[in-house]
Amino acid sequence: MLTPVELQNISFKTGVGYRKKEVDDLLDEICRDYEILYKENVELKDKVGILSDGLQYYKEMEKTLQKTLVVAEKTAEEMQTTSQAKADLLKQQAKAEAAAILEEARTQVKKIHAQTLALAQQYENYRIQYKRLTTAQMDLLENETYKLDFNLQMPEISVELEQQLRADAFSTIELKESQEEVENSEIDLENDFTVNIDDSF
Repeated sequence: MLTPVELQNISFKTGVGYRKKEVDDLLDEICRDYEILYKENVELKDKVGILSDGLQYYKEMEKTLQKTLVVAEKTAEEMQTTSQAKADLLKQQAKAEAAAILEEARTQVKKIHAQTLALAQQYENYRIQYKRLTTAQMDLLENETYKLDFNLQMPEISVELEQQLRADAFSTIELKESQEEVENSEIDLENDFTVNIDDSF
């Protein structure tokens, strides 16, 4: 394709034929139009190149996005599989723990039931023993040996016996007072000993 400059440099032989001025004017007009078309063509080629580069960029991006999408889908599937496996494992563990807890509860119920039966048996044995003891005590109280005779006469106390009882009573009082004095003395000694120990520290 000729450039506008090349088109302007074209020359024709002079001679019989078309008028030179008309041909030159026509050529000038064609050159102007051709120059405009040539520039537009260059600009369009540049734009096409830019668009082609952009299209190539977006094609590469599309490929990358497709690869990313495939990787994401694969990762999601793997995560779903892993999550399902973990969920199944946790479910199995929960069932096992629940079964263990239930078995432990049953064992405890059996143990408590056995203890309850043992306590009930102990209570029954105690009740029987207490009943036997009560019966024996009642039989003992009904014995003639423990019955009182309310028809007995009050014995008379002689003067000598009365004096002896008074003397014993006074002796008992004096002995009790002596014991209290001894106890008070011991308490005082303990207090003094405690005070001395506290002072020493």
